Amino acid sequence: MLRLSTDIKNNIGEETTPKGLLTIGVAESLCVIRLPEIIKEYRQLYPEVEISLKFGSCTDFRHFLNDNLIDVAFSLGAKIESSKFISEIESDEPMLLLAYPGHPLLQKEMILPQDLEGESLILTEIGCSYRASFERILKDAGVTPHITLESGSIHAIKLFTMSGLGICLLPKVAVQEELKNGALLPLNWCGPDFEIISQVLYHKNKWVSSALYAFIQLCKKQMRI
Repeated sequence: MLRLSTDIKNNIGEETTPKGLLTIGVAESLCVIRLPEIIKEYRQLYPEVEISLKFGSCTDFRHFLNDNLIDVAFSLGAKIESSKFISEIESDEPMLLLAYPGHPLLQKEMILPQDLEGESLILTEIGCSYRASFERILKDAGVTPHITLESGSIHAIKLFTMSGLGICLLPKVAVQEELKNGALLPLNWCGPDFEIISQVLYHKNKWVSSALYAFIQLCKKQMRI
């Protein structure tokens, strides 16, 4: 009820200039890489809008949107499909299986799920959709994952992988700097596609305020949709 009250205050008699509160549900990997530039430009264009971030996974976003806890979800993972939601942006997100320089699997021309049997894996937490996709691919191939470490922090996963603790799976967008300086190297994954996308969506019954509309348009511009 408090959230609905805030929506009413923000939207009744709203002027064309975006203002009020905009609450964004966001995947941490997107927040670390893509969202800062979007928010920076958004704040420059619309300084009267207060932005609040709520971190979560694809599963969380379904609940957040249904319960009106967020205005919009900026998700990275398996596609969120529901007649309840309007998906404004959907963009394929390349995923990379990464290792530290010198890892033996870097010598192989093709990496298949069977090649990961017994290999130490550093994964995101349970509930992350691209971890679930990865584990499903391994299970279908009869491979039992050997998880050395799991973390909700993309930064921590990168550091532990670079230190030689194992192999990780991360969105390419999250490791641009490490790929550039050679701190992490991609394995030549030839297994099934992970089918991960970036997605911006909101509830079909959500009032699209000028603040929300402006955010969606800026996302389209930045992501070249």
